Amino acid sequence: MGPQRNALTDEFHRLIQPFESMLSRHSYLTGDRPVYADYVLCGVLGNFLFPGNTSLPANNLMIESWYTRTRAGNFGNQLDDIQMAAHDQFSDRADQNGKSHILADVRDV
Repeated sequence: MGPQRNALTDEFHRLIQPFESMLSRHSYLTGDRPVYADYVLCGVLGNFLFPGNTSLPANNLMIESWYTRTRAGNFGNQLDDIQMAAHDQFSDRADQNGKSHILADVRDV
């Protein structure tokens, strides 16, 4: 690696340290459930690690565990009442999707 690449990698490692601290207190960045920020950070780490030329610092065990779990989609949380109501509402009408009067005739689309 060139000096500039080493400097950028070192800076990236420095910038992710607050997340290591957050994950030492919670399963996900802001609590016990993943939020948008978890998915964004997971994508950033995926891009950083993808080429295989970079890695997480050895002292980032919480981030490494969180990243593996988040990438795999192992959230283990049940839907809350609002999410369950939305699931039930859309499941009840799933057979009607694409059959409403608006979409009944799409020849002109």
